[in-house]
Amino acid sequence: MPLRPASPPTRESGIVFRLLAVLVAFAIALPAPASAQSRMPAPDSLTDSEFWKFFTSMSEPDGYFLSENFVSNEVSLQEVIPSLQRSLTRDGVYLGVGPEQNFTYIANLGSRMAVIFDIRRQNAMQHLMYKALFELSPTRVQFVSRLFSRPSVARLGRYIGVHALFDSAGIASRSDSAYEANLAAIVRLLTRKHGFALSKDDIASIEHVYGVFFAAGPEVNYGYRSGNPGFVRSTYPSYGLLQEAVNADSVQMAFLATEDNYQAVRRLQSRNLIVPVVGDFGGPTAIRAVGKWLREREMTVTAFYVSNVEQYLFRDPGASDRFYSSVSALPIDTTSRFIRSVPRTSGWPTTPLSRVTTGRLPAGTRYIITQDAVGNTVTRTFRDSAGVTLVQTTVDSVRRTGTPSTQAARDSAGISRLIEITARVTRDSVSRDTGQAALRAMLARRDSIIRLNSQWQVAAGRGMQMVMGGLLTSGLASMKGTLDAFFLGELKSYNAVIEMTKVSGWR
Repeated sequence: MPLRPASPPTRESGIVFRLLAVLVAFAIALPAPASAQSRMPAPDSLTDSEFWKFFTSMSEPDGYFLSENFVSNEVSLQEVIPSLQRSLTRDGVYLGVGPEQNFTYIANLGSRMAVIFDIRRQNAMQHLMYKALFELSPTRVQFVSRLFSRPSVARLGRYIGVHALFDSAGIASRSDSAYEANLAAIVRLLTRKHGFALSKDDIASIEHVYGVFFAAGPEVNYGYRSGNPGFVRSTYPSYGLLQEAVNADSVQMAFLATEDNYQAVRRLQSRNLIVPVVGDFGGPTAIRAVGKWLREREMTVTAFYVSNVEQYLFRDPGASDRFYSSVSALPIDTTSRFIRSVPRTSGWPTTPLSRVTTGRLPAGTRYIITQDAVGNTVTRTFRDSAGVTLVQTTVDSVRRTGTPSTQAARDSAGISRLIEITARVTRDSVSRDTGQAALRAMLARRDSIIRLNSQWQVAAGRGMQMVMGGLLTSGLASMKGTLDAFFLGELKSYNAVIEMTKVSGWR
């Protein structure tokens, strides 16, 4: 967890802190008093020992986050890529956070190296798992086959479309023997070929993550938790849906969308140039250490994908100041951009959650998940392990049998908004599994993804739609502009971060 000061900083102490941060940043930026011959060149590859030293020396101790984040939940992450392609300095360094969404940015931005931060060591182990899978898999169909332990997928054509690829993976049978052989190959490649000194806990972490992909298959998503009911997990886009997604111009840019994208990431992986680092954004050393290493090689950070981590930093006194102070130690230029995922602030109903349906539901009735408990409707709101709000409503509308129907909705931005779920019922009674049947129908048709009012939805039968991906939208902001605002004392809240982030106009 980020370090906390003994008492909240005063306005005066905040100004002093920023001035000190400026001095530190300038000190770091000053050229070393060494000859030009002693400067280290930007690497075209890292040796195994250099890769492991980078990981171990830059990393901070393992930290804690509310979610395991096996898969991204950001369905609009491709929207910003064409703008970045037009504006960024080529051959720059990409920094990011989290799991596989980083590969889509890396594949499209022409970066010469990438560093992936995360407070959780498990995320670093997940990236080492990915590294091994990229190296073991000459083509993306073989990668998908190994990732989910579905051997039949490897027999597909190399240039198969991404939709057909994941349709095939979705119906392919998983194989226990393939899982065991693949896991052994992953560990062997990392520990023997590369010589990485993985601990028993590290290997257990890789096995845990790989086991999730084996168990859930291409339907794995951000909401996956062992033991969680399917109706909770289904409110997020699956791995396959994220790979089939398009940008504002209807172009598929995910790292598995094309063979060229896959190979772009694989080339960097094979040269040890995608390096995970365990680091808290509000921590003391990780970002600064990476910045120092890059400066010594005259390498420039052109893109820093931060997702919505800043949202959490502003909840911890001093953490946001530490983050922006650390970012000031990074070598950037005027084109360098933060890639953010910020809460959507429009396009959603704002009616308070107060209406409920009681009694027997006539055919075609629409009922609304609420935060109230009225009559025979029981509603409870709680925080799940990802830190998002889950509103669960149980309606006992079949009074003759007393069988309840349960539905749930998630609010991943932490904002109370109205979410409607429509269910088809018979005129005389409600089937005992109305909710589950509707959800099964939704799951069966998740490939019919549609765009509506800038929100991703999935058509699921005639009577039901469920919003996917939460309320986050991708956007861009100048790194230099953000730092200027910070040092001028203008970046006082997360709302200020949102206001300076461009989130539309991508076409």
